[in-house]
Amino acid sequence: MKTIRLILIIFAISIIAWLFILDFVPGEKLELSYDFCHPTPMLTELSPGNRLWSIDKSNGECWQRIASSPVYFDSRAPQYFDRAKVEIKYKKPADEEFQLGPQTKKGEWQWLLQDIEQQATDGDWQIGSAEFNLNGIYQNSPHLRWLISAPAIEENKQVIYLSHLKIIYYKQPLSLSNFTSQVKSYLRKMVRNYSN
Repeated sequence: MKTIRLILIIFAISIIAWLFILDFVPGEKLELSYDFCHPTPMLTELSPGNRLWSIDKSNGECWQRIASSPVYFDSRAPQYFDRAKVEIKYKKPADEEFQLGPQTKKGEWQWLLQDIEQQATDGDWQIGSAEFNLNGIYQNSPHLRWLISAPAIEENKQVIYLSHLKIIYYKQPLSLSNFTSQVKSYLRKMVRNYSN
């Protein structure tokens, strides 16, 4: 009986440690992905709902249409990151302005917006990306708010289709020299998360 109990305790501690390491991000990057088919706790669904069509699904692929701008989503950010790359799969009219970026100050209408630059195509879909320097961006919360802007789509009676969002956050990997600062910043963010 004692052996089984000990094995269960070790197993539980191992699972908790493994989950902590995954959330703590000891490596140099964190990749978050949302395919619109399956909700994920790492990237929220787009909001507000009155600017969006319901999520559509066909042949195993899901997408959502943006009918009015701007729309928002939040991403998990359990550490302080130096930069981010956002990759997005979309369809849009050629003449529509299309930007994305993180909120720079909590509670204020300040955003670091970049144009989505098309990199490739996948059938009718376009695949684009934008890169961001996150130094100076508000990162005291374990979540980072993002805005997608297409200011003329409602006036032009157009829609933009989104099928996949991916954010890659980059930071210095954990080392002896930054161990204390990374642990402190992680714990500070977690305390803020549970106190809100």
